[in-house]
Amino acid sequence: MIDYELKYINIQIPETGIKQLHLQTQEGLQQKDWQFYSNLLHDKISDFLVFSCVRNTWERFLAIYLRCKNYSLFPRIDFTEFVEDIYCSIKFSTKPCHSFYITSQLNYLSDNTGQLKCQHILYYNNLIDDLQNLQKQTGLNIYKKVIDFEIIEDINYQSFYKPHTREMIGNLFQKEIDFFSFDFYESKKIKYPIKIT
Repeated sequence: MIDYELKYINIQIPETGIKQLHLQTQEGLQQKDWQFYSNLLHDKISDFLVFSCVRNTWERFLAIYLRCKNYSLFPRIDFTEFVEDIYCSIKFSTKPCHSFYITSQLNYLSDNTGQLKCQHILYYNNLIDDLQNLQKQTGLNIYKKVIDFEIIEDINYQSFYKPHTREMIGNLFQKEIDFFSFDFYESKKIKYPIKIT
């Protein structure tokens, strides 16, 4: 999401509590990552505040599964099979997985060299406070514009994992987990108000 008037870019990573607006092309949905906006704006991207939200890797992966299941993309597959299938398709397939849903969160926020380009990182488990703090720091009135309350949920994601599926996700997204200091057993902190002020 880009706002030319307020000069900000919200890089929308799927299942992180931020509204999703993806570009429909002839090839399908296009991922609007940092590189997309860089190609769009060129040198002018430095004039924009860039922010995004990230979510615990294991929790986000479960949310991806539940979202796909709600859309009946694979109604008969359980979460364990989903993880195993994705793991095998990424690790052992000669064809890469192109789904922007399965892409590492770091890939959304980095340039082609892997350098992080996002100026402000918000965390799903603290999204309301982080957005309010960003608004105070920047003066941008973005609070109501970017948050997607329909996907905010408090899931006991740990209970869905078996030891081997936990390890598979950890293996696939190790760089992301290390960079954002995600922990499989991190405590839940989600406390969202009913009304937005």
